[in-house]
Amino acid sequence: MLFMREIIFWIGCTLAFLCPAAGYGNEETYVQAVHAHLRIKDFGSASQEAKEGLYLFPYSKPLWAAYIKALAKQGNEKEMLAIWKNYIEIFPEEKNNRALIETLAWGVIEHATFSSLPTIRFMSILSAFFSQDVKGIKILLKGLRDKNSALRSASAQMSAHCRDQEIKEEILRLFREETVWNVRLQVIRTLGLMKMKEAKQALLALLQKTTTTAEETRVVIESLVNLWGVATREDISRLAKNKRAALRLLACEVVAHCNMKDAIDLIIPLINDSHAQVRQAALWVSGYLRIQEVKGETLLLIAEKKLEDIDPLVGIKAAWLLTLNNSLKGQEAFTKCLESPSRDVRIIAAANLAACGKYGFPLIEEQFKKSTDPYVRINLALGLISQRAEIQKACQALYQGLAHLKEKWSWDEKSHVRALIPNRLRHSDDPDISPAIIDQITRLEILNILAIMRYPQAQQAIKSFLEEKTWGITAMASATLLSEGDQMALDLVQELLNDEDVQVRVQAALIMARWGKSETALQTLSKAFPGVDREMKEHILEGIMHVSSPQSIPFLLDCLQDPYQSLRVIAAAGLIMCLYH
Repeated sequence: MLFMREIIFWIGCTLAFLCPAAGYGNEETYVQAVHAHLRIKDFGSASQEAKEGLYLFPYSKPLWAAYIKALAKQGNEKEMLAIWKNYIEIFPEEKNNRALIETLAWGVIEHATFSSLPTIRFMSILSAFFSQDVKGIKILLKGLRDKNSALRSASAQMSAHCRDQEIKEEILRLFREETVWNVRLQVIRTLGLMKMKEAKQALLALLQKTTTTAEETRVVIESLVNLWGVATREDISRLAKNKRAALRLLACEVVAHCNMKDAIDLIIPLINDSHAQVRQAALWVSGYLRIQEVKGETLLLIAEKKLEDIDPLVGIKAAWLLTLNNSLKGQEAFTKCLESPSRDVRIIAAANLAACGKYGFPLIEEQFKKSTDPYVRINLALGLISQRAEIQKACQALYQGLAHLKEKWSWDEKSHVRALIPNRLRHSDDPDISPAIIDQITRLEILNILAIMRYPQAQQAIKSFLEEKTWGITAMASATLLSEGDQMALDLVQELLNDEDVQVRVQAALIMARWGKSETALQTLSKAFPGVDREMKEHILEGIMHVSSPQSIPFLLDCLQDPYQSLRVIAAAGLIMCLYH
């Protein structure tokens, strides 16, 4: 370090002696010149000005700082990091300079947006999103305009959490112009989540088109329900009487969303609709709002007529409605559905019966003991646990399912009831909604339930889960988890931080970091970092980013020197999170 100081000192003295008139005469003038160039976005000249100034004034902290800022804006990441390294060698006390650390981080992230690799650009967008900083808005906008459709889709998904006017305008533009199917569906979802009422009429018009597919219809309805404000009886009447089934389906959803019991008489006729989905939705709304009769007619009599509906899902929903109202005919219908030759019907029936809660007893217990279908047993076990009945046996069914059912799992929520089902999706263009990721998140929820119930084998189940070599929830998948892990589950995972298997220790630390945001995992993660492959290093950095602890700043600064750009980008996002979150 002393050798470096001497070299810089003599270079500065020599240049000052040989060309005193070459510069502006004092360091403040150079600093002002650099910032003037930065204001007009002439980043190349700003860098050159700072470089010339440092030849004359090698110990000027303001000039070093200005030079680093200019290089960051210029996108010269390699030179920026090299200059930072020299800077803290000369001025060791500056290694904790928060403003410059933030400059470094944003320099790395912004540089990544120009990468030719979609994965690197994706990481830069994700980093900007997690930063929750106004500087990230322009990067998110750039992602919405990216040539790669997967990046546009991911950017649209992240935009749902923003309320910036530029983002709203770009989402509306994509809604009008986007032609790639997956991106378009995500943009429609985002319109609803952002409650962009200016898109309401265009979405309604989309439902009336004969070319609108079933999947697009479902997403449009979901979006409209999210952005719908206060609905009037006239609104519901127009929707319920529309010749398009999608709009009649929307009428049911809006009535439930707005809790419009006074409009239920407009929905009841839809129980006999020509479209099975509409019939099912009308029955669900009636049960959801706990309607007993309409215009003097008992709702149970209407529901009983639908038990033998040509569509078994309509019959299941009618059985659900009857069971909620203590009708034995509902339980009798469920018994028949649970003996259906169709596995799908049995699983959905089990989930609907479990959703009846206390009204589903004693049939839930009887069918749980009787059934040999593992998915039927799992869904009924969830119903038993929700009512705190037969907890040990129910937990055992969940544990056995985790251990022996190797199919990938997912949740089916299309009928307004959560049913745990085998995932038939074989492939997804989006790595964060792949069958493997959905399976991991679903199983993690079941493990959490076992921990909450204090099942004796819960820790063994968690350990077995962590021993899977393919395990690793990505950052975007982690972001979709809406609730934190139960403390009991986190306590069980924390005990595994001392496991003899390094794989288990690292995976446990990742769960602690992402799910519990626990600083206790940081030491395990940083210690394991040098000895794992690049993919696992990415997961470790994501975990550290989620914890957002200031104690991780030195480690993340070291990671900015890593030869892999993907690791540098995630480390940069982690720095911003650690500095301000």
